[in-house]
Amino acid sequence: MEFLGGCRILGEIGRGAVGTVYKAERSGQVVALKVLEERWSKDSTVTDRFVQEGMIMSQLSHPAIVKVIDVGRDQGRFYLVLEYVEGPSFARALQARAFTPREIAQILALIARALHHAHRRGIIHSDIVPGNILLKSDGSPKLADFGIARLRGEVWKSGITAGTPVYMSPEQAAAMSDVIDGRSDVYSLGAVLYEAVTGRPPFTGRSVQEVLEKVARSSPPLPRSVESTVDPGLEKIIVKAMDKDPARRYSTAKDLADALDVWARSSEDWNSMLPS
Repeated sequence: MEFLGGCRILGEIGRGAVGTVYKAERSGQVVALKVLEERWSKDSTVTDRFVQEGMIMSQLSHPAIVKVIDVGRDQGRFYLVLEYVEGPSFARALQARAFTPREIAQILALIARALHHAHRRGIIHSDIVPGNILLKSDGSPKLADFGIARLRGEVWKSGITAGTPVYMSPEQAAAMSDVIDGRSDVYSLGAVLYEAVTGRPPFTGRSVQEVLEKVARSSPPLPRSVESTVDPGLEKIIVKAMDKDPARRYSTAKDLADALDVWARSSEDWNSMLPS
C-alpha cells in the first residue's frame, strides 16, 4: 500500500490494537495517517468507533490536541489524516528520564488544559496514558488517540471496561459508565504524573484483573514513599487528583492545571525547557 486517502505513505510510525499509523505526505504536507486494519473493516462496532474518533477530534481545536485533517474510506480501508507530531511520545521521554519534575508538571498542565477544552464540549478522553501524549521538537505536548473517547452521558454496555488498566479511574475499572465524567480523566492524568515523578506506575499486578481490582479498591503507595525526592507539594497534587472519590478530586481539569502551574512557578528547578 503506497497511497491511501490522497496520501503517499512514507513509513510506519506505530501499531495499535486495531490500526496502524504511518508518516505520509498529502498535498506537500507531512501528516500522520491512521489506518484501520483490514480485518476490522466489516465489524460495524469497530468501524463506528474509528470514525467516531475522527468526528470527535474534529470538534476540538486546542494547541495541545492533535488536529484531524480528514476522515474517510478508500480502497475499502477506513482512515484518519492527522497532524504529524515530529517528536517522541511522553512514554519514551520518561524512559529516557528526559524531564525534570518542573518540566513534567508544565507538560501535564498543558495536557490538563487540553482535557478541560474537551470536557467543556462534552467529550471524555478515557485513555490518558504516557503513550497518548506526543511531544513536539520544542518539548510542548499534543494529546492524541481519542479512539475510546465517549460523549458525556454516553453509557457503554454493562460490564464493558475500556482503557489502560494502570491509569484507569476507579469508576472506569469498575465499569461504572453511568458515573464517568471529566474527573475520570483528572484521575488518569494524576496516575500519569505519579509514574512520571516516581519512576513506577501507581499499581502493578500479575494480571489485568488484579490491577483492575487494586485500582477500584486500593490506594497506591504515597509518591514520597516510592521516590523520596518527590516534592511534598507535588505529592499533594497527585494524591488529590487520584482520590478514589471523584467528589474529592479536582473538580475540573483546569483546576488541576492551575495547581500544577502554581507548583511549577514555585519550584527551584530553573532548567525547564518550557516557559512558565
